[in-house]
Amino acid sequence: MNLMESDLQRVINSRQALSPTHHKLILYQLLLGVHRLHSAGILHRDLKPGNLLVNKSCNVQIADLGMARGLGTRQNNNNGDLEKDEDEDGDTGAPMTEYVVTRWYRAPEILYRKGIYGKGIDMWSCGVIFAELLNRKALFPGKDYISQLKLIVASTLGREELGRLNEGLITSDIRLFMSGSGSGSGSGSGSGREGEVGVEKRMANLMNDKKNKGPGGVEKIEKRALELLVGLLQFDAEKRWGSKQALMSGYFRSIKTRDEDILQAENIGVYENWAGEGEGMGDNVKETRKQIYEMQNKVSI
Repeated sequence: MNLMESDLQRVINSRQALSPTHHKLILYQLLLGVHRLHSAGILHRDLKPGNLLVNKSCNVQIADLGMARGLGTRQNNNNGDLEKDEDEDGDTGAPMTEYVVTRWYRAPEILYRKGIYGKGIDMWSCGVIFAELLNRKALFPGKDYISQLKLIVASTLGREELGRLNEGLITSDIRLFMSGSGSGSGSGSGSGREGEVGVEKRMANLMNDKKNKGPGGVEKIEKRALELLVGLLQFDAEKRWGSKQALMSGYFRSIKTRDEDILQAENIGVYENWAGEGEGMGDNVKETRKQIYEMQNKVSI
């Protein structure tokens, strides 16, 4: 792994000017790295600006795979045996630990469903990171578990999702809260539910509100960036965009090597030995990491 000069959190908090091209290249490399991880059957589970290393050439590398795990291969059942995950693609969920992802970048299903999640948690984190990169300020700065959920619900939950999601809610208190009786502004970004206003409109209002911007934040989010952001921040994990769909967004239409980059990211074997079984596991992980770092440094625009 090459020596990197800083991380994205420091860049966001600095007064370094960032152009639309910077925003695009940083997010593209992040999504490309996530696409490679997901293509290899790996969830990162702790994506945040502090875990994205950057340099002055605008290269990005995903770091800190300490919380990563394999998905769609095997898991321990209640008897301690190994068995196949029911959701082999890992898009919407399999039972896993709830203690993952720094709170501000935590997907809603981690907050309201007991340990059931999949690739969507990484995609949600990418969306929150993108919003923070644009506005130079955290999108959902919850002070605790409940305030975090309030901020997310106020901006992203549509009525049509609520009925289907109700069965997965952890407690009756959270069901009551999600149905609207406990919704509110939380602290920081949100200003409460806006009736029947669509999710895209609520997200545009949130992103364009001056109080949600730090020094150097964009004045107004552009249409294609908003479309991508809404896709990444779908409350319902089944509707949330995957890594390939995000990479194919019109927001990245100017990146010349996109098709080649996506194909290269997918050209990797699935990491099947996450539980520590079998020989060669260490080599597999090392090779996956090496290929991710190499791929992320070959982007042209």
